[in-house]
Amino acid sequence: MTYDIFRRLPSGPVWIEAVPDLEHAKMRLTNLTESRPGDYFVYDVSSSKIVFAAIETA
Repeated sequence: MTYDIFRRLPSGPVWIEAVPDLEHAKMRLTNLTESRPGDYFVYDVSSSKIVFAAIETA
């Protein structure tokens, strides 16, 4: 199973990459928010749900 990482933009979500598991997804979100602050979420294709989010707090 893979998880898709997206970044939320005013124009809509933008796909960033797919990762093999939720642990990798959380680590990747940490890296992304440190290098390019913003709102990101992890989407589980098999359940059609957002399973984790990283929201920028300014």
